Amino acid sequence: MVSFNGKEVLHLVFATLALAFVFAFDDGRPTFIPSLWLLNFLRMALISAAVLLSYAIAQKIIAGRYGCSTEFRMWSLQRYGFRPYSKFKRPMPIGALVGIIVAFLSSGKLFFAAMGSFEVVEHRHMRVGRKYINITAMEIAKIGLSGVLASLLLAYVMAALGFREFVLVATLFSVFQMIPLPNLDGIKVFFASLPLLVFPASNCQG
Repeated sequence: MVSFNGKEVLHLVFATLALAFVFAFDDGRPTFIPSLWLLNFLRMALISAAVLLSYAIAQKIIAGRYGCSTEFRMWSLQRYGFRPYSKFKRPMPIGALVGIIVAFLSSGKLFFAAMGSFEVVEHRHMRVGRKYINITAMEIAKIGLSGVLASLLLAYVMAALGFREFVLVATLFSVFQMIPLPNLDGIKVFFASLPLLVFPASNCQG
């Protein structure tokens, strides 16, 4: 059974709001009307929530097959260098910060949509009988990739239904998640299998 703990829910809510802001910043109107902008933001929030939930749920399902579980997190960084003291006191939600800054600087014309990450929680008693008692890099890569593919599948379905905004959010989220940067899905896939990293990109182009 797929479930989310309290910390995951908070991360999902903040990631949803940040992603919605990125895509709602420019509502396409010549003048700013607060009530209409808010309605547009709420619409983007619903879309963003659906995309992030599909991403997180798919990862939880695949993780269960590998005898572990996942916890959704906003994409954050704690270290900014290699020296022992080169780190923030608390994880910095870099995805949300960069997304919001890019939206402001470009007046909403450019998007930065890398918002999600996940932590693997191992359950060794569930891996009894497997070749490796600890989860492997390839298994982690497949878990990460499952979330991206779920978002892409959602984009394909919404494209067939004619929901262009939904397709934009889901597709760009998937693309940015596959950038090989620390803690993103792309870096986990990159170190496990380069062909797996290329596979989602070919689907996005198709």
